[in-house]
Amino acid sequence: MNRLFVNVLLAVFSLLLMAGIVQWPSSYLSGHWLAFRRADVSYDVVSQRGYILFQRARTQHQPLAVGWSRGECVGDEGLASPSSLFEYFGLIDTTIRIPWDVVPTLGPSTVAESIQATGRNISIPSWLFIVLVGYPPLSTIVRRIRERQEAGRRGFDLAKN
Repeated sequence: MNRLFVNVLLAVFSLLLMAGIVQWPSSYLSGHWLAFRRADVSYDVVSQRGYILFQRARTQHQPLAVGWSRGECVGDEGLASPSSLFEYFGLIDTTIRIPWDVVPTLGPSTVAESIQATGRNISIPSWLFIVLVGYPPLSTIVRRIRERQEAGRRGFDLAKN
C-alpha cells in the first residue's frame, strides 16, 4: 500500500513537472488564467511572463458566470503597485489586478480584461515551480538506478523479476 502511494505521488509530480516545462516558455508568448468565481470571491491561477500567480480577491462586481472559467490574459495581472515584500508572498491584503470575463458567450477560451480588486497574491517564478516539483521524481529515478547498480555488484539481478 505504501509503495503504491509513493508511485502515485511520483506520477503526479512527474505530470506537474511536464506541465511546468511546457508552461514556462509559453507564459512568455501569451498569458493564461484559470478562475473559480463565487458571488463575492474569485480564486485565480495566472501564468504570465515566467511567473505563476495564485490570487484570492474579494470582488465588488458580480461575475458574469459563477463557477469555473478560463482564458487568455490581455492586461497585467498581479500586484497593482507593489510596495512591500509581504505583498509578494500573500501575507497581507493589497490592491491586485485579476482577470475578468468580458463576453462569456465566446466559449471557454474567451479573452479577458483585468479589473482591480482587494486580495492576496502569491507570485512564484516558473523555474522555482519546476525545481520543486521535479526534485522528487528525479531523485527517485537516480536512487533506483544506484540501487540496481549496487545490487548488480553484489550478485543480485533485480531486472529479472
